[in-house]
Amino acid sequence: DRLNQIIYFNYLSNPSTYFINAIGNLGTNVYETLVALPVGATVSAVRKGKGKLADATRKAFGLEVKKRDYKDSIYFREVLGRMSGTAQATIPTVKNFFKSAYNFDLPPELKRMTSSEYEEFVQTGIGKSEKSGLLAKATGTILRIPATVLLGTDAFFKTLAKGAFVHQMAYREAAKRGYGLNPNQVIKGKTQAQFIKEFLEKPRPVLEKAALDDAARVTFTKDGKIARGVSKLKRVKIPIGDEFEIPIGSLVNMYLPFIRTPLNLLEYSIENSLFAKMTPGYGRAMKKGGAAKDDAVGRMIAGSTIMTSAVLMAEGGTEIEALDDVGVTGSFGADFTPFFPRPVNNFGFLAIIFIAPSTNSSPDTILRTFSIPFANLLFKILSTLLLNFK
Repeated sequence: DRLNQIIYFNYLSNPSTYFINAIGNLGTNVYETLVALPVGATVSAVRKGKGKLADATRKAFGLEVKKRDYKDSIYFREVLGRMSGTAQATIPTVKNFFKSAYNFDLPPELKRMTSSEYEEFVQTGIGKSEKSGLLAKATGTILRIPATVLLGTDAFFKTLAKGAFVHQMAYREAAKRGYGLNPNQVIKGKTQAQFIKEFLEKPRPVLEKAALDDAARVTFTKDGKIARGVSKLKRVKIPIGDEFEIPIGSLVNMYLPFIRTPLNLLEYSIENSLFAKMTPGYGRAMKKGGAAKDDAVGRMIAGSTIMTSAVLMAEGGTEIEALDDVGVTGSFGADFTPFFPRPVNNFGFLAIIFIAPSTNSSPDTILRTFSIPFANLLFKILSTLLLNFK
């Protein structure tokens, strides 16, 4: 565990890691609110329009009309709900960032049944034993700084996502109750603003759990069968006699420090692409119908559109001259030259160097160093496969 903590410190201590993490989470929040949600609402509107037209046609011809639940839909006003929830969560968001970084743990209102990998990183290792001295605790605190910053960032965006989701559901519930766009409309003695306020003030455990699950989804910390299996493996220790043990879990931690985030990123990317039908979540949404189905279809359309646009921009296929040489997806053009990975030292550390020529013909060097101890041969195989894929 102590050795792993030093390795994690080196993994996470690059400032660009924090920047990429923050920008990624911010981009996801913007996409969820301003792209995926409006497209899902459009899918709902089309579904309801077609359904009501079909019902009217059947009724005109004296045919039986099946009862449909058109209220279970996505509404455009939910965008305002998410924006309102995000704005109101701003101050708690900042507080939770500092609370998490200071306490090495997420606040109670953000905790789920399972812990995230950032939580696991800051809760083990140097200085965490009851017998640890002052020097060990100080060393451990320093080594945990990168993970605590990322944990604070995780709390920051989870708080935003939770607030946005709860307010979104409040606005959806108001629409289901019959409230329209008129803010002065009164139903059962309440205006829409009064209804939403009372909805948010009343404790709702089911909505609370759903909000935490959605926050985990958009921050890529959602748990799954594979992640749970690896987490269990990370805790395995085989005792040898009374004094020794084989730390199977620590070895797994060394080579698989992150498992939830990559799996969540993969699932999220597929759900928001043409391949969404391959995911189990898409099938469940189709069976459930209503808003869940519209959301799944909307994500497939929205994500596919953005990905197609990105590819066109990367290949210089847009009509916007300023974007012709952007290289959005990392496709730096035909002159892109990958250098074969080479061992840096005898301990199996490798560096992969990519050189991408810039427009002024003086090459910009992009250096990425992957430090995995005692894995020279394994990493040569992996990096060769990755380069061939590229």
